[in-house]
Amino acid sequence: MYKLRTFIALSVPGIMLFGCASEPLVKIPQPWCTIGGTLLGAGMGYGINEAAADDPGDTDVEAAAAGAAFGAATSILLCGGDYPPKPEPVAAPEPVAAADPCAPDDDGDGVNNCNDRCASTPAGVAVDASGCPKEGETLLRLQGVNFAFDSAKLTPESEQVLVLAVQELRDAPSVSTRVEGHTDSVGSDAYNLNLSQRRAEAVVDYLISQGIEGTRLDSQGMGEGNPIESNDTDEGRFQNRRVDFIVSSN
Repeated sequence: MYKLRTFIALSVPGIMLFGCASEPLVKIPQPWCTIGGTLLGAGMGYGINEAAADDPGDTDVEAAAAGAAFGAATSILLCGGDYPPKPEPVAAPEPVAAADPCAPDDDGDGVNNCNDRCASTPAGVAVDASGCPKEGETLLRLQGVNFAFDSAKLTPESEQVLVLAVQELRDAPSVSTRVEGHTDSVGSDAYNLNLSQRRAEAVVDYLISQGIEGTRLDSQGMGEGNPIESNDTDEGRFQNRRVDFIVSSN
């Protein structure tokens, strides 16, 4: 038993130095490493005690127990903790902020889609906080709304142009408009005023036939008095023969 104690005493410092290593020297998973070390230590203690036989007072059981304790301690130092080492926890990804469904402003009028009651206001038209055109704004200006000669009857080509007005009024159901008819300067003032009134009424009738409520529409002939181009050229006169949709209330 004396020799066993001497062996343990001399081995402990070296084992402790090895146990301080950054990685385990014996790469066996726990608890199997400790169990194996305990059994091996018990066997060594028993064997050394039998070989030495220098102390009749020592029993094989005591030697085996001492060796087992030594083996267990040694295995813990040499094997370290868990092996293979547990992976480092992976940090959870930063949560991605959900897209704000109200952020888009499809018609570019400065009012987001959720608050915009007039979702397709034409570019350049001033709007209020609800996104609808302000009173007095020109909602639409349509050129090419032509009529049969000396008549208020819309041509098929004009009806195709008015499809845009129908859609715009459907997209802004809270808006009422004044449909203004304008002419060029060919003819007398009185004649053009009367003709522009009849043509404005014809446009209103067409809009009503397409499902726009008549209570939202008013007609007014403006004659030749509000040209936007010179009446001295064919192009200028074409620009002046127009229909304006003015916001009367919202």
